[in-house]
Amino acid sequence: MAGKKIIKKTTKTLNCVNESEYDQLLYETAIGYKTEDVVEEYAMVEGELMLVKKKVNIKQHPPDLDALRFLIEKQKKCDDYNSLSIDELESKYKDLIGELKTEIEKEINNGDKKATT
Repeated sequence: MAGKKIIKKTTKTLNCVNESEYDQLLYETAIGYKTEDVVEEYAMVEGELMLVKKKVNIKQHPPDLDALRFLIEKQKKCDDYNSLSIDELESKYKDLIGELKTEIEKEINNGDKKATT
């Protein structure tokens, strides 16, 4: 398999983001998220480009307390989060994560019930 190697890297770019997409990105940043990076390697085989190697990297991005604080202030769930300590913010973060997990489990259970009916 002799030939010139061509490496293609795909990335996601954000050009224009509307407010609901911005809120979703802010939420994901506050609770942490995963990104996927795909690298594909091509080689010239018998005059045609063929995929030789594909590598997928998954990276976990940790939660961001500043984004969480901003999100909470934006949603106006509390009067003044600027006066809270980091420990208090982390406690609020854990409470929100617990609520999120509960909501996700409810949606999954509701989806299973709808699928069986």
